[in-house]
Amino acid sequence: MPPKRSPSTVPSVGLPYPQGWWRVAAYFLAFFVPGAGLTLALLYWRGPDGRSLRFSRWCLALSAAGAVAAWTGSAMWSDIQNSQAGIQPW
Repeated sequence: MPPKRSPSTVPSVGLPYPQGWWRVAAYFLAFFVPGAGLTLALLYWRGPDGRSLRFSRWCLALSAAGAVAAWTGSAMWSDIQNSQAGIQPW
């Protein structure tokens, strides 16, 4: 009969460290889809080693940079559209 485990000793499910093309794809995903980057950062934040924490920080930074780039681009595009409307005579 297997020994009974107390709730505090239940093993956590560990995520494998992303390597190769998956890591590069995760970085691109974090930049272009900031919500996915935030999700990846939160999943890997409590990793078993320093590599997972470093990956998590990169995903978080790229996610923030992607969000700022999207907001800036949206504001600039809106400004360009409004200035074009002010120039036209009709």
